[in-house]
Amino acid sequence: MSPIRKQHGSKVKARIALEATANNETLGEIARRHRVHPIQVGKWRKELVERAHELFTDGRKRGAEEQSEAVEALYEQIGRLKVENDFLKKNLVLGTNEKRAAIEPDHRHLSIAAQCALLGLSRSRYCYEPS
Repeated sequence: MSPIRKQHGSKVKARIALEATANNETLGEIARRHRVHPIQVGKWRKELVERAHELFTDGRKRGAEEQSEAVEALYEQIGRLKVENDFLKKNLVLGTNEKRAAIEPDHRHLSIAAQCALLGLSRSRYCYEPS
């Protein structure tokens, strides 16, 4: 990160950019007063002018979209955890042989590997066939 960015927070950058848009002083004078490079002041001014319209856009619409995506992801996670929880309730305290017997190869939502992981049984232990 450049020393200029370390020295100046977003509020200071905004204030410098506003001063630059006022055209009361040259970029060089503003830069000297704030101890930054004139090119940096020009970049901040340009970014302020280009993105000023964002201040007046309706942030509620963006927030609602982001929130609905987050809620959807959370519902998906809740569903997955509920399936895993239901599976574990059925097979709570079991020995190795009981755990092998508890695996449901045709389970609709949990793979054999996932069931083995939930039961604390290695996949190879599940697949092992005594000779």
